Amino acid sequence: MLAMTRPDRSRQITFLLAVPAAYYSASPAYYSTVRKVKPVRKLLVLVFIVALVASACSGSGKAVATVNGLPVTLGDVEDLAPPSDTMDTATFGNNLRNLIVEQVVLQAAQQEWNLSFDTATIDDQYNQLVSSIDGDVDQYLSDKGITPGTLRHVAIQQLLGKAIDDRLSAQLGPISDADLQTAYEGAKQAQANVCAHHILVATEEEANAVIDRINAGESFEDIAAELSIDTNSGPQGGDLGCGAPSKYVPTFAQAILDAPVGELYGPVQTEYGFHVIRVDSREVPAFEDVKSQLEEQVKSQQGATLFKDWITSKLDAATIEVDSKYGTWSGAPDYAISPSA
Repeated sequence: MLAMTRPDRSRQITFLLAVPAAYYSASPAYYSTVRKVKPVRKLLVLVFIVALVASACSGSGKAVATVNGLPVTLGDVEDLAPPSDTMDTATFGNNLRNLIVEQVVLQAAQQEWNLSFDTATIDDQYNQLVSSIDGDVDQYLSDKGITPGTLRHVAIQQLLGKAIDDRLSAQLGPISDADLQTAYEGAKQAQANVCAHHILVATEEEANAVIDRINAGESFEDIAAELSIDTNSGPQGGDLGCGAPSKYVPTFAQAILDAPVGELYGPVQTEYGFHVIRVDSREVPAFEDVKSQLEEQVKSQQGATLFKDWITSKLDAATIEVDSKYGTWSGAPDYAISPSA
């Protein structure tokens, strides 16, 4: 049954939950570039560089905004667009917002940890990025609408992101058993292999009648072919095949993890109706086999939360002013540029 399957999120940007949407805004071309290059660190660094994408060098000219008294110039914003492109109002506002957020983080990191990087370090990081791009670099960047200067700035953001990540991660306490158990339940959803059949009907009364007929000796498969409103599995005798529970809606996924193997289970209600389930086999990863992986996962999640809280506090504390000609800084919770009237 197609509707039973959860949407494939493999192509979505999984780190969006780590930082509120208002902290990032990049063109699809930029997302593609960031995903193409090899990440220095998979969690906070990637979040950070996408959240704070900005120009490679400080532009000169009129200040369009100030962050704690330091200017963000019109040239800074214009440097984000390739020379042949013209930014519309929305794109200009998004780019200005990203530069403002970048300035907040740069200033906070310098004040809190005295972070800075010399030219040689930045050059080395930039060269690593360039070497990770397949084919002709200039052509690739041109195709994606990205300037070499922007890519160089990504190198700076990676260095800064890793440095902040290291310092914030050092503040994390030990991982609790409860956190590990919660992560393990999620791992079972994603990594278990369950082979199952089901019969889907519209009402609980119908589901109970199905159970009675099977208990009386009728074939599960025959009843599925006769009654199931799942047009995919019904003609196959209710056979769902084998796979991870996470591909199903949550209630059904949990049911096939809980159901005794080889026995009828249900009725289980989901948004699609009532299910009578038979789990034929189930392989679940042992806790000890995935414990180290779970510890890393929990640590990454806690680090992402800490990073989000840190950057939010810095944005809230910053004094941000935008020239009214270019819009208005909205502050919490959006942290965005509202277009001028």
